[in-house]
Amino acid sequence: MGLTYTSGRDLQRRRDRWASLSLGEQLLVLTSIVTMLAIALAYSGRIRAEAWGTSGAPAPVNLNVIDKTEQLEAPLAAVFPYPADRKFAAQVVASFLMPSGDGRQVLPNIGGLSKIQVRADAINQQRGLVILRERLEAARLAAADAHRPPPITVPLFIAGDLATLKPLVSVRTIGEFRSSVLWSAIAMLIAFQLISLAWRWRGTSGDRILLAAVHLLVGIGFVMILSRPDPLRDTLLLVRYTQGVVIGLALFGAVSMIDLERAAFRELSYVPLVCALGLSVLLLVFGTGPGTSNAKVNLWIVQPIEAIRLLLALFLAGYFARRWELLRQTRTETVRNRRLPGWINLPRFDHVLPVAAGVAAALVLFFFQKDLGPALLLSVMFLSLFAIARGGAWLASAGFAGLVAGFGIGFVLNISNTLAARLQMWQSPWDNAVSGGDQVAQGMWGLAAGAIG
Repeated sequence: MGLTYTSGRDLQRRRDRWASLSLGEQLLVLTSIVTMLAIALAYSGRIRAEAWGTSGAPAPVNLNVIDKTEQLEAPLAAVFPYPADRKFAAQVVASFLMPSGDGRQVLPNIGGLSKIQVRADAINQQRGLVILRERLEAARLAAADAHRPPPITVPLFIAGDLATLKPLVSVRTIGEFRSSVLWSAIAMLIAFQLISLAWRWRGTSGDRILLAAVHLLVGIGFVMILSRPDPLRDTLLLVRYTQGVVIGLALFGAVSMIDLERAAFRELSYVPLVCALGLSVLLLVFGTGPGTSNAKVNLWIVQPIEAIRLLLALFLAGYFARRWELLRQTRTETVRNRRLPGWINLPRFDHVLPVAAGVAAALVLFFFQKDLGPALLLSVMFLSLFAIARGGAWLASAGFAGLVAGFGIGFVLNISNTLAARLQMWQSPWDNAVSGGDQVAQGMWGLAAGAIG
């Protein structure tokens, strides 16, 4: 009876502790549980494809742990069937992975083998080579046709070789993959729960329902990154993804502790605008486009457009948060000394000019960067916040109609080649003659052919 009483009392205590949690805290805990189950299922399904341990197939050769050249000859036989080529290729790969005196070369993925180059004189000095001599001769003929000097080096693996070799080698074990998934998942879940605990400890009334929604979206992203790449042969993005999530949550948690009603920087809403315009100018001057595109997207090794969007959002939020009462309650009564009718409710010009000028400057820079996606997003965001601040949607609706008309005029006059091409894709998704238009058709085919399982 004592055992039954104690067990019943412990059960009641657990129920009381659970009941003491708010609805948001309960939802956050349930989201963590669901996320962990989804990660477990994704992990189980991903490693199920690696059934070499039960199917009798040989285990892949781990390129990051081999210590003998002979270990490479078996998998390389799929690419180099001739013994001389295979043995020479194994020596070249071993020298690449284990350079003398420089430490071991750790490959993040099988694609790292594409960096291996073989000197032409080294191929000429070897006897019995068949495939590598043919590749060297083909490279020389191609150089001669293009009026270029003969090649000094040739790649060890050409197109298709790595695809053939990939099932036979690996860059990590299942145990290493499991460890990365486990610690990344634990770090992500703990980071979200620490935010909730910090709010409870500080007495901060954070929106845990919104936090749970973010937790769910981040968990879905985690599962997608876990499910898509090959666990033993492709680059593991989980660690970098988790690091970004943890850093973002740490910054989010720190900012959430600030009392925005008393914060002095509320008066500095123009600082994000200045930073955004500064980044846009740098992008315009030093930016480059992806591939052969003339759009200014890349700034050296980063793409600052996401930071620019966030800074502009902070500017708009800060401006409208401080002036919404003025925008809503004051109105323009005269225009050029002419009194407006009572039914025309326009805000004071001096209250709208600063934010309109900031948005216009950003739009001009986006136009010269030839990146109209952020321009469209900024326009819609400005109109939405303006409608909320005004407490009415007719001016914002008129602005949206003007925005649509502007895009229509730009398309008719062919002001932007990118805009014209995007609208042509939308008008005729099956017209693959438009550069890049095939992705729309492929997306539609993918949706039509999709299935569960």
